[in-house]
Amino acid sequence: MITSLMEKKEGIKILNNDIKTFKYFIKAANLIDVSSKSGDLTWNNKKGGDRQITSRLDRFLVTETILLVAITVESDILPNGGLDH
Repeated sequence: MITSLMEKKEGIKILNNDIKTFKYFIKAANLIDVSSKSGDLTWNNKKGGDRQITSRLDRFLVTETILLVAITVESDILPNGGLDH
């Protein structure tokens, strides 16, 4: 689920109540959203040109404790293998 309009290219540009609730949950739980080292957009509608829509739907959320005890925490977007589930 996107948490800001910066995580979406094209398509409908609205932050609905579900997105606002998800953002509140992340903040209330003191979670940190680990950025991907290979880009931010994790989903696309597999259409070309002006009809393509891309978004950041996948997240890697960790607690601050994990970052304090872990040597390195990284997130990576794997190449599209044909299936999106």
